[in-house]
Amino acid sequence: MTLKIISTSLFITSLLALAAQFGFAAENKQKLLRALLITGGCCHNLTLQSHKLTEAVAQHAKVDWRDFLDVTSRRHEHKSRYPVKLEKLAHPILKEMPTDWVTTKDELYVIEKKMPGVVSLASSKSEKTARCIP
Repeated sequence: MTLKIISTSLFITSLLALAAQFGFAAENKQKLLRALLITGGCCHNLTLQSHKLTEAVAQHAKVDWRDFLDVTSRRHEHKSRYPVKLEKLAHPILKEMPTDWVTTKDELYVIEKKMPGVVSLASSKSEKTARCIP
């Protein structure tokens, strides 16, 4: 739980720094920041955490929160440093992404189902099964 709280705190801090950098703090001249909040897991109060996070960010930035409910993940693998393979190098969101990126020590969430239209941009290999996981 401590790791998740630290991750959330780092996310809020990063988002607020980004907001300040681009001038979102000026109330009358706020630019709209489009954001995607990704949550999941079986053992966290995600409803409360999502509400508190979006409420706190709204005090500092004008945010249009996007909905994304098109994948299913109900389990994860053990903590490790997982190398990330970029699948769609031409996609604009991956423009600045290093091709040799390795995660910090964390869990690898297993995507069990993708709805039509979902495009996997990156993947990592399971250390247990050697299966490629988006």
